[in-house]
Amino acid sequence: MGIDALRGATEAFLVSTGREVQPIATVDSVPVRAAPGPLTIAAMRAWDAAFA
Repeated sequence: MGIDALRGATEAFLVSTGREVQPIATVDSVPVRAAPGPLTIAAMRAWDAAFA
């Protein structure tokens, strides 16, 4: 999957130990519909529960 898959996404996020869970708000200057969306928020909460 590449950048083309992100263009139609309803939400997207990055996960890393340095950034934790970070919502992606735009792809190629086009806003992502939900930033952060419900899955991103759930991932952020799960990260916090596991590593806080």
